[in-house]
Amino acid sequence: MSKKRINIKIKESCGCVDLKPSSMPNAHNQEEARMHRTTLAHLMADVKVLLDLIDDGDDLPEWLETKITKAGDYMSSAARYIAGNTAREMGQLEEAKNKY
Repeated sequence: MSKKRINIKIKESCGCVDLKPSSMPNAHNQEEARMHRTTLAHLMADVKVLLDLIDDGDDLPEWLETKITKAGDYMSSAARYIAGNTAREMGQLEEAKNKY
């Protein structure tokens, strides 16, 4: 059985949100954010591997389906939290004040 060689290119930033630690609530220092960015890069690499190994018709074990679903939920929640904070800082989530 031959192994597939998978090349993964990871961009520094997608340009969609400002991820500077100073813009994030409760950010302690730049090293902590760097650690999490490294973890996210590893997650992207793992996702690429799984996408290449799993075919549409594969019957996956339930425990694996659960882990993939949870991981997706967790990442979606994290992305929405950061995007929401960024939008709030830009004034995009301000409600119009009622003058009555």
